[in-house]
Amino acid sequence: MPAGYVHDSLLTRWKKPVYPGEARTQNLSGKVTIEFEVDPYGRIFSLKIVRSEPAGVFDEAVLDSLKYWSVIPYRASACRRNFPRSRVSIEFKNDNGDLSVTASRPIPVERPAGIPTPPPIARSFSLSKVPDSVATRQAIDLRWKKTEQPKYPAFTPWQIPVNGDVVAELLVNADGKVANIDIVFSSPYPQFGNAVRDAAMDFEMETTAGEKPGVDRIVCVPFSFRPKGKH
Repeated sequence: MPAGYVHDSLLTRWKKPVYPGEARTQNLSGKVTIEFEVDPYGRIFSLKIVRSEPAGVFDEAVLDSLKYWSVIPYRASACRRNFPRSRVSIEFKNDNGDLSVTASRPIPVERPAGIPTPPPIARSFSLSKVPDSVATRQAIDLRWKKTEQPKYPAFTPWQIPVNGDVVAELLVNADGKVANIDIVFSSPYPQFGNAVRDAAMDFEMETTAGEKPGVDRIVCVPFSFRPKGKH
């Protein structure tokens, strides 16, 4: 996840809708705006078309493509489970037969009152000034003393290896050892979250001075899986 990815959601996988034949022959352009919820696997549900220009011309093409979409809610990066409803606009352009279909970046429709925009979270295992969400939530300096790279999941032969993104909430005891792992988000398959859970139980944390944390703490950690190269 990009370090600055905190304000809106990220459309990580989608299939361009097929340009309708009638709109193509009539040289029509238009836009469809949809709203939807996102589940812990990045899949969209509770869909609603909120705007269609021209009305009804491009709706079916958009709806037919949605099963291929995958979204990372911006709130997942802060281990918040109340992902906001998101909105995306799909624009169809027909410039005398030169066709194009583009989608905007998903944005949250509403943000729960009283909850500030979450701060950026360090990538990979480089964590500093981790919020203490058990005690005072004051910033402290922590680092990983021991980590193990999660293994890329072994998929069945008919599944194509894909990029995966996971956000995990780890309960770290006062002695620095991980006591519990809660997978907040695992996209596009739960196998990525399972791989994180298997590896993270062996993690250990310490202060930057090399001491034990001293109290139980909860930390939020993002992971990225890539089928080729490092993850």
